[in-house]
Amino acid sequence: MTREQNRDSGFQDYIKHVMAMRNLTKNYIINTYWHHIEEIRENGSLPFILTGSLAWESTEGTQLQSKSKRVCLESKCYDPVGKPILANPIMVHRQRDLKLYDTWGWIKTDLPEEVSSAKRAIEDAVFHISLLSNITSLMSNTSLAWYPARYMERQVLPVEPPSSAIKKSKEWKCLRMPRESEDTIHTTVEDDFFTKDVFPAFEALRSLSDVSLRNLLCRAIAWHARGNVLGSKLTRFVSYWESIELLAHGLYPYVSTSRSNKAERRKKIMELLSDVKKNNCFKVVEDCYNIQNTSIRDKLRIVLPKISTDMQLSDKLFSSGGAGQKSLYQLRNDIVHGNCCEHDLEFAAEVEERLDLMCKYSHQAITGAAENAHSLISEKDVDMKET
Repeated sequence: MTREQNRDSGFQDYIKHVMAMRNLTKNYIINTYWHHIEEIRENGSLPFILTGSLAWESTEGTQLQSKSKRVCLESKCYDPVGKPILANPIMVHRQRDLKLYDTWGWIKTDLPEEVSSAKRAIEDAVFHISLLSNITSLMSNTSLAWYPARYMERQVLPVEPPSSAIKKSKEWKCLRMPRESEDTIHTTVEDDFFTKDVFPAFEALRSLSDVSLRNLLCRAIAWHARGNVLGSKLTRFVSYWESIELLAHGLYPYVSTSRSNKAERRKKIMELLSDVKKNNCFKVVEDCYNIQNTSIRDKLRIVLPKISTDMQLSDKLFSSGGAGQKSLYQLRNDIVHGNCCEHDLEFAAEVEERLDLMCKYSHQAITGAAENAHSLISEKDVDMKET
């Protein structure tokens, strides 16, 4: 076989390898990892990078592992003190000007040879990477994202200092005006943040026996983490709200007082229908619907006191913020129904003013649900036995 034939055969094998996974899923992350499957199998882990405004100043300077040893993290926060800027100008620019800090990570995984089995293994690893990233964002209240990565050895060449012969010159530049304060700050953490907060929460969620509740909490944390990502204030506001709303929908079946049996609901509906008149028919239809389909407002009023120490939290979501201010629920409706957008400057300013409050309420609901997870499971089990 000639060299050209060998090259063509190798290329064909590579295309077959790529298409084997592409035919199962179009997901970018899964296929990106699949391109380097042999490297991942050799290392026994999927590498990733957490990037955002979280500056982890590690006191140990070593890799940290979760209790199960499934996850390993390493701080790549660059310390420029005592070093010339040209020693690492890109890192200095990213951290000083963009407030972007990196944390390297690995999640252990055993990838089978069979393609569909390997796909499921990668999906499981990606799920846990996302969960770790979202928990870190939730607990640090920082804008954070993660990206697939490769862990490999590369040659490093020294950077030569600029020549003294370079002549000074002038040029016109378009310099960006100062950004909002939120875009120019970062959060600093140390090793204890991961060993005492993030890793225990990560392991606790992974080991939660009720799969439905575990998935619900993971989704709520994911929405909150999306709200932490810097960008559109309106999108962030809705993301925080969504984390609370989906908890209300998902936890409603866990609260014993929230359920009435089918016979009771039928009886109430029949009583309403027995008194239908021309002047009350619309009201009767609305009441019958509410008996069969509980509104989000009522679900929040039932669920939130079960998971939050703030007994007035549901009222705070629906009550006015002050003279002339809309409620948080009204702001949510104006955004999701397209009544207002970023171009409506006064509306955008009101959303921005209430954003921290929405973040606080979302955080309270999620942490409360996580802390009361076992009691919610027990309450549901008892109620199921009684019914």
